Amino acid sequence: MNSFWLDVEEGEPTAPLVGRARADVAVIGAGITGLTTALLLQRAGASVALVDRHRIASRTTGHTTAKVTVLHGLMYAQLVEQRGEEPATEYLTANLRAMALVSELAAEIPDGGELMRLPAYTYTQQTDRVTDVQAEAETLVRLGQPATVTSDTGLPYPIAAAVQLDDQLAIHPVRYCLGLRQAFVAAGGAIYEHTNAVDVEDGAPCLVRTEHGELEADWVVVATLIPFLNDGWYAAKAEPSRSYAVLAHVGDEPADIGGMYLSADQPTRTLRPTPVDSGMALVLGGEGHRTGEENDTRLRYEAIERWASEHFPVQRVSHRWSAQDFVPVDGLPFVGRLGSRDRVLVATGFKKWGLSNGTAAALALHGLVTSNPPDWAGVYDSTRSVTVKGPREFAKHNFKAAKHLIGDRLRSRPDIEALSPGAGAIVDADGEKAAVYRDNRGGLHAVSPVCTHLGCLVQWNTAERSWDCPCHGSRFTSDGAVLDGPAVAPLESIDLTESAASEDA
Repeated sequence: MNSFWLDVEEGEPTAPLVGRARADVAVIGAGITGLTTALLLQRAGASVALVDRHRIASRTTGHTTAKVTVLHGLMYAQLVEQRGEEPATEYLTANLRAMALVSELAAEIPDGGELMRLPAYTYTQQTDRVTDVQAEAETLVRLGQPATVTSDTGLPYPIAAAVQLDDQLAIHPVRYCLGLRQAFVAAGGAIYEHTNAVDVEDGAPCLVRTEHGELEADWVVVATLIPFLNDGWYAAKAEPSRSYAVLAHVGDEPADIGGMYLSADQPTRTLRPTPVDSGMALVLGGEGHRTGEENDTRLRYEAIERWASEHFPVQRVSHRWSAQDFVPVDGLPFVGRLGSRDRVLVATGFKKWGLSNGTAAALALHGLVTSNPPDWAGVYDSTRSVTVKGPREFAKHNFKAAKHLIGDRLRSRPDIEALSPGAGAIVDADGEKAAVYRDNRGGLHAVSPVCTHLGCLVQWNTAERSWDCPCHGSRFTSDGAVLDGPAVAPLESIDLTESAASEDA
């Protein structure tokens, strides 16, 4: 399972942080949000140090469908209804500014980040949802955008109605971020990859503690998809979600697919063209679900590929990948002060629109550090109460987390002998629960099933061969290393007497 976007030459990783370092601003997380924030602040005259647990853009940024657009499904009509036109205008303005910045920065990159300008469509195939599409287009027009309603989208299946918004962007997210990295380093910025931040002390200055060093800074920006710090309890305010994508090679067919598409129906389907060596291919995706709540994630890929073959002349599927996202219970991202901390900032909850919202967040964070926040930044208020506009979703998300915390411990568990090669499960081992994966050679990899974030039991992800926490979305490799937060500590290794652990074939 590998993302098409990550099939690029990244070069040698930078050295991890060892010992002590100093910067004006420490940025934790080197996806599009952290990279853009770091570059803007470095160019503004600050000294910036950027740290990441993995490689540049290798997690959610490198696993998206890579659309940069202000058309986020059918959200504006709902946003106006729930909050009024001013917040909707601010959200729209934020994403327009983000699109403009992506276009500007892409122009500095040698390959332009493979930026394409395409119309974006949100469509329905259901006649009873045509009024929803019309309402979205009317709202966008009222907010100043030239949206139209059409049924002529270029898709090879019937559409009842679609919102169309021209001149939106699609990029190669990793090539774009590697260009940002080059610009950041050229401006004097410091990057520490494979550096796991485990704590941040607020103060004057702040102190970022990593596994092997410390980073002192006047400001700290936490741009790690979801904060690993519990201040503000953002993991309780945003639901973890996984979604899936494939790269389908379809010959000359993409010539007729002249836009980026998102269905408003269920199950969600998303698609866009992208250049490949042989011409063009299609990125197709969807099948979202709460992290850790799918018995067999391989079925999600099968559903997308089956749908693709029904509508397009698919010759082959060369890549399959999935992404982790967090969806705020009240529908808007959190950008600003992290909880009660004065000089620690956060950006999270981009609800699957991280390339545009993450870039907008970088503009807002730059403004906060330089004491010149943009007028629209209030719509992302990181300290707002989500129980005012999202009480039902807040209760639902946290009820599910509590149900998993308690109920998953009461399940009966299979014996370890029942595990076939390539399978994983929480099993009974000598009277204790263990999260065990049997690799393709038959070797056993055993770790504690207790998530190191808040103690829920992890679940096996069949497609990614990872341990996923259904409470707040932390993810771990089969050997327990952290893939995605909010957890920062690995799952504890368990020594099974039945077999020594071995590497996967």
